[in-house]
Amino acid sequence: MNQKYLLIYLFFWMGALALSITSIPVFAQSEPEPPRLSAEIMELPPYSEAHPKVQISSTTATGDRASGYAYAADLLSIDWPPPGMEPILWAPSSGYRKQPVEQDTSLVLVVATAQLSSDGNATVGTLSRSHRDPLKARTLDRAYRWSESAGFQWLPAPDEAQTRAYACSDDGSYVIGRILRHSTNPAREVRWHADGTVDTVPPIAGNTRCFLRGVSGSGTVAVGTSFPPRSDTIFSRRAFYWTPTEGSRPVPGLEAYGTSEANAVSADGRYIVGYAYDGPLSNLPDARAWRYSKAEGLEWLGTWIATDLNADGSVVVGSYRNAIAMLWYTDRGEVELRTLINEEGWWLPKITAINAAGNVLYGMGDSPITEDCAWRVEIID
Repeated sequence: MNQKYLLIYLFFWMGALALSITSIPVFAQSEPEPPRLSAEIMELPPYSEAHPKVQISSTTATGDRASGYAYAADLLSIDWPPPGMEPILWAPSSGYRKQPVEQDTSLVLVVATAQLSSDGNATVGTLSRSHRDPLKARTLDRAYRWSESAGFQWLPAPDEAQTRAYACSDDGSYVIGRILRHSTNPAREVRWHADGTVDTVPPIAGNTRCFLRGVSGSGTVAVGTSFPPRSDTIFSRRAFYWTPTEGSRPVPGLEAYGTSEANAVSADGRYIVGYAYDGPLSNLPDARAWRYSKAEGLEWLGTWIATDLNADGSVVVGSYRNAIAMLWYTDRGEVELRTLINEEGWWLPKITAINAAGNVLYGMGDSPITEDCAWRVEIID
């Protein structure tokens, strides 16, 4: 073979070799899977003989304290006056403490709620009270704020107006809630300031009413549900958010769904979570959980209802068909809470509070020995 053909031959095979090397599939090294989660669970004890049952509704940023209410085992009792509810505080280290509230011996406390601020220095809620005379048993709702420094205070409202408080900012200075219909004034959703001034939160354009569900840590973002005129489909509603500068805006990306609700907003105000479904109420079991942010848009999480999230939005909690407590992590996706518990006999349908880091949860369910109990879970990574 002369030199010319030898060089051509060598170049041919070198090219073929290079091509074969580059055509070999190169598999990127997959990132190691996060370590498997596990969880420790404890049942909260009864509150008292008259009010043994407990439901926790909120917790501090650290998860070391919680608030909620205690109630009688038989809520359907027809006795009068009814056993009612007691607003409570609880900590693993010190147990229960009754929430200080203004007493009125002429009225019966029928329903009470208590939402604890993230820093643990304040609680807000609603006291629903009725006359002791069953012939005058109209319920009176009043919203309150309580703190160690300022004591108990009714949230301001027009004379004779009833009020409800839903949630508060991290330090309790902002409270979202409702001033109910009074005189000729319609009901409205509001944000109370620490100085007593009140902002009205309107429904989105073209809607007639709304309900708020959650507020950010700074108190500058509120979320909830906006309703069209009553002549429209009864279950039609739209998830929305409100800020002082933007007003009320629908959550983008949910236009194809007849029903959507925003249930919570992260403490940093970046993420909103909720659920959506289309068609009649019978389609609710197939509702889809979502998380929304302006930067990332709408993200679908799974077929369940998202109810809350941690401070930075990286952990979302909710329930599948009101029977299976669910978690969603940005780095893990969906996780059923029951799969993290090593003990048998627990039924965990509902998560009612989550701390800032997302590793402490409170909820309702059945323990191996008690039906309808409150529980606390600490997740271990």
